[in-house]
Amino acid sequence: MAQRIQRPGSAPPSNNNAPGSPPDLGGQVDDARKSVLSILKDTDWPKEASNDVQDLMREMGAPLALNKLPKEEAKVPEEVKTAIHQLLGHLESAQTRLNGESEKYGTKKKGFKKRVKKVFSRNDPTQCKEVVRGCRADIEGSSTTLNDILDGLEARNKQRVSRSTGDESNGPAGTHATQPDSTSNSHVNAQNDATQTAQPSNSPQDQCSPQRNQVPTSNA
Repeated sequence: MAQRIQRPGSAPPSNNNAPGSPPDLGGQVDDARKSVLSILKDTDWPKEASNDVQDLMREMGAPLALNKLPKEEAKVPEEVKTAIHQLLGHLESAQTRLNGESEKYGTKKKGFKKRVKKVFSRNDPTQCKEVVRGCRADIEGSSTTLNDILDGLEARNKQRVSRSTGDESNGPAGTHATQPDSTSNSHVNAQNDATQTAQPSNSPQDQCSPQRNQVPTSNA
């Protein structure tokens, strides 16, 4: 594990927890990113690697949704923990590799005497570029993975909240059962009454009526 070097003028490690307690996962990532950024800013890089250094510095400033993480590590989902530890591993590896290159080229600090560069028989700028590019590729990949996981968790949480709110608004089961439609029943009853009125009557008076039952006889 790379040792975090506190350089002059750099910010102290962030710790939002109680005094004396280690930083949470989000704080560990912030501290590691600041350490890498400090090396990048302080080193007198060869001009051949300046563009790659700027790209890596921009990557160190890219936003991560770490503020959405629970402060208690026990409440952080396992897939998020795995992604964070992978990112931390790449950040710590970058510190070690960048420190090695920084020792070759020395540091620059305003207001401080420039550290004497170590004399090497060969300082290859191409090798320096490859180191910086490799660090950026590792950190960018693990940062993207972490952001994708955090975005997915946030989307699923919103869906659960939406479903829960919808269930509460619908109330207990059976509350909205369909009630009989009095208007429809009245219409059906009216139709039944009309049908009964139209049917022929079978009363005894109708059966005995001479006009309906009298059979004409001949006078033969």
